[in-house]
Amino acid sequence: MIRSSKLGKNKKSTLIGNDFIERGLLTERQVEKVLDYQNEHKELKFAEIVDILEMCNKEDLLDTLSNNIGIKGVILNEKIDINPLKYLPRDVIINYKVIPFEENGNKLKLAFSDPLDNERVEMIRKILKDNGYEIEVYVTLYTSIMKLISKIKNIKTDYID
Repeated sequence: MIRSSKLGKNKKSTLIGNDFIERGLLTERQVEKVLDYQNEHKELKFAEIVDILEMCNKEDLLDTLSNNIGIKGVILNEKIDINPLKYLPRDVIINYKVIPFEENGNKLKLAFSDPLDNERVEMIRKILKDNGYEIEVYVTLYTSIMKLISKIKNIKTDYID
């Protein structure tokens, strides 16, 4: 269990850190390393840092993250079967870190790096509802979504079939 006074600054990260320790995915020392990194990169969440630093198995990381936040997880490959730009503008995908990854009729599955950002999720829900879609929200790994966003940044047009 993490008890250091410097770790108390970010209670959410400390709690999820304890979960990683209890699951045997990280040691206390590794959790402290993540929290130190987070002090210098305040925009990043605990699990994002674990992912960036490749501190544990990706599937275990996603499972732990998914269980902690209560949202289904999905690991996105570098190639997905649909073109995200058909559903959302490039700038929205990049700024909101969201990837449409599967369509079934009027239902669209979306992977977010941070699905707990309710304001962003609701904005996306509204955009897609206006286009006739219902959404199903998933969490994915930060590095996976950033790789896909990098590819999207290199596509020359906003819409490709």
